[in-house]
Amino acid sequence: MIVRLAMLSCAGLLLAPAPLSAQHDRLPPDAAERIRQFDEISWLMRADLYQDLARLAAAHRSLGDVRSATAIESAAAHLSPRPPDRALAAPQDLTEVPGEPGQSWLLAVTGSLDGVVRGTEVYTDDSALGAAAVHVGLLQAGQRGILRVTFVAGQASYAGTSCNGVETQDRSAWHRKFTLESVIATARSILQDLDRRWSDRVRSTLVPPAADHAVPDELPPAGRGVIEIDQRGRVRFDEHEVSDPTDDTELLHMLRRFRDRDNAMRWQAGIGGRTITLVDDPLLIRADRWTAWHHVARLMTLCSKPDAAIWKLKLGVQEARNGGRASPAWIPAYLPRDAARADAPVEPVEQLRIRIVCDELGAIEPRRMPGGEAGPAEAPAGFERVGHRVHWLLGPQRCASIEELRGSLAKLADDPSRRVPDARGGTRMMDLLIEPGPDVSYGDVVHLLDVVIAAGFESISVSAGR
Repeated sequence: MIVRLAMLSCAGLLLAPAPLSAQHDRLPPDAAERIRQFDEISWLMRADLYQDLARLAAAHRSLGDVRSATAIESAAAHLSPRPPDRALAAPQDLTEVPGEPGQSWLLAVTGSLDGVVRGTEVYTDDSALGAAAVHVGLLQAGQRGILRVTFVAGQASYAGTSCNGVETQDRSAWHRKFTLESVIATARSILQDLDRRWSDRVRSTLVPPAADHAVPDELPPAGRGVIEIDQRGRVRFDEHEVSDPTDDTELLHMLRRFRDRDNAMRWQAGIGGRTITLVDDPLLIRADRWTAWHHVARLMTLCSKPDAAIWKLKLGVQEARNGGRASPAWIPAYLPRDAARADAPVEPVEQLRIRIVCDELGAIEPRRMPGGEAGPAEAPAGFERVGHRVHWLLGPQRCASIEELRGSLAKLADDPSRRVPDARGGTRMMDLLIEPGPDVSYGDVVHLLDVVIAAGFESISVSAGR
């Protein structure tokens, strides 16, 4: 009996809607190829999105942001990917499956150690499909997966080998053969390629926030390290990228790459009873103004760990004082207090607290930026938030506007009781702690830093936020 097969894509196999390729006829090759790629990776993107949302919910919950974690978990519940139980089960072999050289089928294959297999990497169509999948290393015995089976023209001979517990046989000339390919591997390579192109575009269109009291960055030092954090929290240094903002292991590995550069200046210091090698070169962190602050704070906190020991940080901003033109600049970044000193006696220090509270997260609108010399068409480059509003809690006082906050800080600066001795024998403003709340952005924190620096505060720290 001839087995009847339909050309199915992964989206058709795993999701209820029909694949896009089945909804359009007479498409030009370039459009058909793009739609085929979408069909092939859509189910995997659904699964990856579900996993990403689960990680993000856990990260928000660990930071105490229960509201956001619950909302994310609610959204993820509707995206839980269905298991591939509706995929077409593969026959024992492909002898009765029609197909010319170059034609492919997507089949649900279960790995097996049983059955006769002829060939290596390229197999005759009478080979046991499950055993061939184990032999080539795509599946383990008993493991189920979606594989792409592609027919190719026959060849004069097939050599057998022993691999992964399956021993294949030699065979003389045979009219038709096939190759096997993991759909997941194929989809991930497509996703990674799209991800790289997306990162390159966002990297060139990152929009840092503006600051009036920033230091111009007209002549950056040669070889200075720059870490960029996009709106999704992905971190990039040189050509190394960490796509999961909650992966502390990978983030620390990236920071060590900066620390261990050949031209890095280093010195040793005793901290918390340990001798730590500190990096004397400043690290510039550049983030988009709508990047969630907790992504930046997480990286800054890791910088203070002994495994990284990076203590000089700068935040990338834009300076717009030269005729209104935005130019690169930076402001100092203030690390959280070093936990390594917790075992030493510490005198209580009075400090002022300013909490940033988000009133309205704001609606997302696509950011449009010029497409360059190619033409007037614009290309999407991230998003803007419309209607985003915050207020500030200066101790118990609520400041609804930045002007009100400036006025209150000016009064504190004129109060002698708010000043403390400094190392130069004079006095300075008391210590200040900035506490970003949930849904606060990088731009919100930079804006506040700009204001408190202008007010004369010198000893500033920023909590990790939520």
